[in-house]
Amino acid sequence: MNRSRRWPVQIAACLLAIALWLGATAPESFAISSPSGLKVEQWKVAEIKLTSKKSYADPFKDVEVTAVFVGPDRTVITRPAYWDGGNTWKIRFAPTRPGTWTYRITASDPSDKGLHGQTGKVLSQKYKGDLAIYKHGFLKVGDGGKYLSYADGTPFFYLGDTHWILPHERFSSSNAPGVASQFKYTVDKRKNQGFTVYQSEPIWQPHGGTHDGADEEKTANLSDGFTAADLEGFRNLDRKFKYIADNGLVHANAQVTWALDPAENPIYTEDYMSRIAKYWVARYGAYPVIWTIAQEIDKNMYGNYDEKSMGKWYAVGQSLSDNDAYGHPIMPHMESTNSTLPASSSWADKLYHDGWAVQWQGNLSGMRVAKSFWEASSSKPAVLYESGYDQFWTDSRGALGAAYKAFQYGMYGYGYGAAGVWNDIYSKKGQPGDFGTASEMPDRYFWWYDGANLKTGDQLTDFKRFYTSLSWWKLIPRFNDGAWASFNDTTRSLLSSDGNETYVVFFYNNDTATGTLKQLDRTATYEAYWFDPRTGLYYSIPEKVQAADSSWCIPAKPNNEDWVLLLEKQKKGKKSDKNKPKATLDPAIRQAIADSLLAEPRCPAQTGENGELPAPVSTWKFDENSGNASPESSGAGDAAQLKNGAKIEAGGVSGSRLTLDGLDDYAVIDSTALNGKEQFTLSLWINLQRLPQLNYSLIGKEGGDADNAFRLTILPSGAGHFVMSTSKTSWYSTVASFDWPLQTGRWHLVTVTYDGKNARVYIDGEEEGMSGEINGGLTTVESPIRLGYQSASNIEYAQVRMDELRLYDLALTGDQVAKLYSLR
Repeated sequence: MNRSRRWPVQIAACLLAIALWLGATAPESFAISSPSGLKVEQWKVAEIKLTSKKSYADPFKDVEVTAVFVGPDRTVITRPAYWDGGNTWKIRFAPTRPGTWTYRITASDPSDKGLHGQTGKVLSQKYKGDLAIYKHGFLKVGDGGKYLSYADGTPFFYLGDTHWILPHERFSSSNAPGVASQFKYTVDKRKNQGFTVYQSEPIWQPHGGTHDGADEEKTANLSDGFTAADLEGFRNLDRKFKYIADNGLVHANAQVTWALDPAENPIYTEDYMSRIAKYWVARYGAYPVIWTIAQEIDKNMYGNYDEKSMGKWYAVGQSLSDNDAYGHPIMPHMESTNSTLPASSSWADKLYHDGWAVQWQGNLSGMRVAKSFWEASSSKPAVLYESGYDQFWTDSRGALGAAYKAFQYGMYGYGYGAAGVWNDIYSKKGQPGDFGTASEMPDRYFWWYDGANLKTGDQLTDFKRFYTSLSWWKLIPRFNDGAWASFNDTTRSLLSSDGNETYVVFFYNNDTATGTLKQLDRTATYEAYWFDPRTGLYYSIPEKVQAADSSWCIPAKPNNEDWVLLLEKQKKGKKSDKNKPKATLDPAIRQAIADSLLAEPRCPAQTGENGELPAPVSTWKFDENSGNASPESSGAGDAAQLKNGAKIEAGGVSGSRLTLDGLDDYAVIDSTALNGKEQFTLSLWINLQRLPQLNYSLIGKEGGDADNAFRLTILPSGAGHFVMSTSKTSWYSTVASFDWPLQTGRWHLVTVTYDGKNARVYIDGEEEGMSGEINGGLTTVESPIRLGYQSASNIEYAQVRMDELRLYDLALTGDQVAKLYSLR
């Protein structure tokens, strides 16, 4: 929790609570509700049951019941009660300190003596178990604001599992042999694998799903108002919240209902949303939780809410803050990073906003996205809350790699998601459909039990073990800072370090190239290891690392897979035990490590690593207009033909520019310069005058489904992607997406390279996206290159200014692209 900004609210609440208590009755007149009072361990839930003496027409609205608890050190915790049917109200309370807590209950109807004036004691005992959340206490924002910690300040390692269809997961049945409970099985599985967080949504009614079997769970339908009929749904959630808490997991849960429901049903007023949020706090706020508000509600569920209607969800956030005396972190679930970043968040300025629940998908190679969270003006924790789901949008390598990327980027938390589990696919493939969401069904059918048992879950155990063996919260992301390292592949070599005490590098490039670490302690000796994220084994690098010049040339990776390099300063009299593996080390890997130490040269220079630029094969400067054509600068290439009123006007990056009005004009270049190339680069300065409603094709060589070579697409958010086809790969089989949104009214240099393995997109000299594996030469098609053209039904003419189009017949390096950007 961002304590510094919420303290005034909490202090005021405490003072008001004490005033209400003392004004209602003198301390010596307190009564005990039972001879001994309630007994409970610290941080665990005690439940107090009340029976009203009156009946209310609408118990949800007609009476408010509040309990004030005063601890042994005069700590005050105020808890709302919740109606649980008939004349029954309940209060859930978790003592934060051992000792005797006294309480007094008040009701907005003082005449109801069953609710008003009740008093009693709760005896809190020191927790004796081994679950960290009860040993150290509920969560808050840690020191420095970059990670979550327990109440006592111990850093909290966030490793979550995603269960969007929580209400429907079977609690008392399953369809897997030998498994009595689907729900308990997945919770137990993740707990035993070392997960610490359970991420859920209150999706009461499956959206496009088919959960309606005889063993279906009870749900609530809040779209017709809150009534007794909804209580069975909440009781279903009760046992799930409790089971999650009893297993020591923090429950990162959204409130009220599915995010879009309030936009579609007028009953969800601000007052109604606020009341339900308070009810939610009353029912579940005494458990270890994180409040995530609603799915993708920051900034506005992709435009489904305007500013006025967003008030409904802001009312939820405010109500959570006002009624939660424990100050559980409030971290609204964000939209995809190609739609929302810290600068565009609609929640960041809320006093109760405690951190970023980031949704970032793709291969996470856009370093500027990660920097935007790390460098946000208000320092807050960020967790990679939703990434590509395993076997749904990515494979095991991608899902596992996302965890390491998150921590290397300074996002100290990872929310894993597995196909079949996050979307609750209950039936096996081939059986009648029974699943929680229609999203990409039936193509991505994956049984829940198979999802729960994917190998990635066990590999994430090793991921946690690796980082928790270090002071992970002290590891500072170095991004692509050349003062700390020089890597062959700067965007797929992620360095974090604790000063020069510990260096961690996650290499996810598709070759064995590494680089050089810098700023080592010249007087120290370091131990170096390769950590295998697939097996959890450490391989010692048998070399004494002593950096007389403060740098160390890293030997080649053992193979082309993902690897983690660990370099630790050796402590006097202390030998690391990381070279004691839990299983037999692979002899082939050990031999590869030995061979890498003998390789010469150890750190070969890259071609163009100093930024020297080759000459392009073609350049269009758009400085001239002759007969509705702008010539290619060398005179050897084809001119750009200006169509339907496209103009050459003053005000370019250098000289004049090409101007397209977004109505029907475009430019055509009948160039074959890139045809069949197994390497190429295209680079173009652009200045968007407005974002598209559909999409833009800024530059493309495309003519239809069977006649496409490449296209650079801009999405309505300003993010986009590059797609291409080769002699070996089909159209849209691989995409290089970038999440960093282009801004209107500003010049950006967009550069695309293809090196025979991957396509990469650079924005203003920094790599922002990379495709999956590609090979083969660029497809040769008859279509010309077109700029800003309406090339498909989902593409519109671009309203944009362009300048300095360059084509190269080789892939520029990252340093060369940066040099190209600096030439402006």
